Amino acid sequence: MPQKSKPLPPLPADAPRAPDKPRYKEQYGVILVCPDEAAQKVLFEALAALKACKIKVVVT
Repeated sequence: MPQKSKPLPPLPADAPRAPDKPRYKEQYGVILVCPDEAAQKVLFEALAALKACKIKVVVT
């Protein structure tokens, strides 16, 4: 028969509390697998250059 666990002691009064609002934010990402470090660098620099572009996902 399993033993009953003892209740946890109370937290100190000055212990940090849970945040008022959840901090979780749904995110989406894209992972690109490169064959080597040189390709990774080229791809990263190309993607960084796109910051000035307006990029959209469209479904038709």
